[in-house]
Amino acid sequence: MIRGSDGEWLGVILEKYWYGHAYVVELWGVFEGLVYAKRLGLRAAELHIDSLIVANVLTSNKNGGPCGRSLVEKIRRLLELEWEVVVHNSSYRDVNQYADVLANFGRSLSLV
Repeated sequence: MIRGSDGEWLGVILEKYWYGHAYVVELWGVFEGLVYAKRLGLRAAELHIDSLIVANVLTSNKNGGPCGRSLVEKIRRLLELEWEVVVHNSSYRDVNQYADVLANFGRSLSLV
């Protein structure tokens, strides 16, 4: 979900990923969100991630696990573009309530 500086909705990405590992699904969400934010022409963004593991991988020199390494590399290339992106770990439910609603909706999507 992409929100503006005043909390207004700028867009949302609804994808259903069939990967079994939550770490990889979270990485896909970060990647797709950054791609969308870049398409919107944003020059600065705050990235709120509810996975401490993903936030730590993206803010360190670690490559992450083998199942998500290529996605981590793609995300880092996006982060290195000419814009400012700050990564936060937001584990509070009230901060992530909209993301939780969208995640539950995404689970209900059919394959067709």
